[in-house]
Amino acid sequence: MPQKVTFPALRRLLLIGALSGLYPPGAIGQEAATTQPAINRYCPVMTEEEAKPEFTTTYQGQTVAFCCEKCLAKFEPNPERYAARLAELTSHDEPRSADAHSAGATEDHKHNQASENAAPDHEHRAGIGEADDHTLDHAHEHERGAAHGLGRLMAWLGKFHPPMVNFPIAMLLGAAIAELLLIVTRRPVFADAGRFCLWFGAIGAVAAAVLGWFFGGFHLVDKSWVLTTHRWLGTSTALWSLVVLALGERSRRSPTPRRTRAYRLALFAGASLVAATGFFGGSLIYGLNHYAW
Repeated sequence: MPQKVTFPALRRLLLIGALSGLYPPGAIGQEAATTQPAINRYCPVMTEEEAKPEFTTTYQGQTVAFCCEKCLAKFEPNPERYAARLAELTSHDEPRSADAHSAGATEDHKHNQASENAAPDHEHRAGIGEADDHTLDHAHEHERGAAHGLGRLMAWLGKFHPPMVNFPIAMLLGAAIAELLLIVTRRPVFADAGRFCLWFGAIGAVAAAVLGWFFGGFHLVDKSWVLTTHRWLGTSTALWSLVVLALGERSRRSPTPRRTRAYRLALFAGASLVAATGFFGGSLIYGLNHYAW
């Protein structure tokens, strides 16, 4: 016996039909997929670093998070290279926070899998070199073969870029502060202090810039505009510090008001370049809003 169609039921059918016309099949599900949380807790490029929600992308309809913008820029042009690593991370994120027994069982399981698949694993490592490819990824090697010979040495030297940048930041800013104190107090001791800081700052800036190219790879333009900005600001700062050093030495050997003025303007402009370069360097790790209150 046919059922009687009530008004509420008819209204629901009409509403469903209208929604079906407005949204194509699967559209609502796709919208939900784009807002879902990241599937990984640890970065697929630097697997020992925890991923951060502000550095994410979409891969095969799922949200993938990274520890910094450098790793995000490394992943996007070639995600297939990290697909196996990402699958391993998503399948082993839970055991990282489990108790010791569960962690031990997971390690035994991984060991058994490694024994069964020894040949494929060996082939994989042969393609990326014997060194820790996670670290080399963060150094952004410009070629896969950079894990050997001169390329491997350059990648290793590039690891010293982050600590090295402290010297030009401190010394060049110190030279600018010393020059300001000289203008205010007219005490010669600040002239000597500024010269000392400028020499070490210029040398440190050149060394940090060279190591930065080793660290980031030899690319004129990077996938991340923040990395490109940091790269060229750092290079400009190193070159500008040499100009400031030359102007400073010339002003001291043959002092004239015009030469002193030119040196001071160049020095304060260089200090501004140092501050801008440091800001974008920090943004690569902590995001552009890392100075937000």
